[in-house]
Amino acid sequence: MATVRTKQDIDHCWEVANEAYKQLFWSIDMMTFLSWGVSKKCYAFYHNMPTLILRVSGMVHKGWVYVSLDEASDAYIITLLNIRREVKKTMSDIYCDSLGSVIDELVEKPADMNDKVYHQKAIRDSQEKFNRV
Repeated sequence: MATVRTKQDIDHCWEVANEAYKQLFWSIDMMTFLSWGVSKKCYAFYHNMPTLILRVSGMVHKGWVYVSLDEASDAYIITLLNIRREVKKTMSDIYCDSLGSVIDELVEKPADMNDKVYHQKAIRDSQEKFNRV
């Protein structure tokens, strides 16, 4: 049975998702965000938590990133889903000051990858995407 949501619930979900989106830009720059290849942005309840949803096409992950607020702990849960929306990874207890950098490591550039290797892979990934157009 589907949960019936009030207008107040939906407004709250939108406010939380919008705040999560703003917090991304407090912890990363615009170029980092653009490197994720975000093509869709929306919000919904996921496991009864207000959630910002991004469709991404990063070098490491292509699919969906769900940023859910666990209001009890005032921390985010990040869930990566593939294109078919199958869960690939979940991370919890992510705070706003590290939200963008954690997502960047999951979607675009792992922390253990040096800048030279990243640059080479990023150029190759961009060329592949360009050739598909």
